[in-house]
Amino acid sequence: MRDYYRQVSASTRYRDSRRKKAKLIADVIGELLDDAQMIIDLGSGTGLIKQYLSQKIKKPILGIEVDPDFIVQKEDTAIGTVTELPVKDNSVDLVLCNHLYEHVQDRSALFSEMRRVLAPSGRIYLTVGNRFQLMEPHYRLPFLSWCPVWLANTYLRVTRRGSDYRDIHFPTYGELVRAVRAQCLEADDITFDVLFRRRRLMSTPLRRVLLWVLLRLPDRLRRVLLRWLTPQWFLLLHHQQAGRTMWHGS
Repeated sequence: MRDYYRQVSASTRYRDSRRKKAKLIADVIGELLDDAQMIIDLGSGTGLIKQYLSQKIKKPILGIEVDPDFIVQKEDTAIGTVTELPVKDNSVDLVLCNHLYEHVQDRSALFSEMRRVLAPSGRIYLTVGNRFQLMEPHYRLPFLSWCPVWLANTYLRVTRRGSDYRDIHFPTYGELVRAVRAQCLEADDITFDVLFRRRRLMSTPLRRVLLWVLLRLPDRLRRVLLRWLTPQWFLLLHHQQAGRTMWHGS
């Protein structure tokens, strides 16, 4: 049985979407990209996102990708695992970790490595999909990420989208918080800020209504709802500073 996700990843439409994703990253962390000297893109995949960003800021970005067959843009890409980075301690100004979390089995090792290579004043741009998102983004099936593995595998086979969902695991918000705190990293949750920036892209009436409602809610309630309702979270991580809390809401 052909795997739907593999087919989509090789399509022209998917590759075109990488440019759109890169534009969002540049919009959200443009200043960090401009200021950073050493930038790495973990799980760089096709390499098209880092290629676009590299051209925009006119400096190289090192990509790390474990699957050589997935790479389209090979320049400045190292084949390797993100849990054993070929990078010196405290040497990276900006780490891009864009929708990689759900594909890594040893997430503790991932965060540990990011913390190891991160410069004292460096930042980690982290985007993570919500386990309770309505539409699973890889196989485009509703509620797939909610299911235990055995049920998810059955769901894929019945719908003929694939056969194995063991290698994808989206976290809950609580799981993500614990993973970050375990490495003594400090987090700025910028999810709402990113959604607000993207309001011009929200072309459907339902999305516009949801954003309109969120903008008018009390801050505390909005943050709680975002943790449950948004399909993905956007975080900026950095080394913990003495005397500060470890988690800051958007």
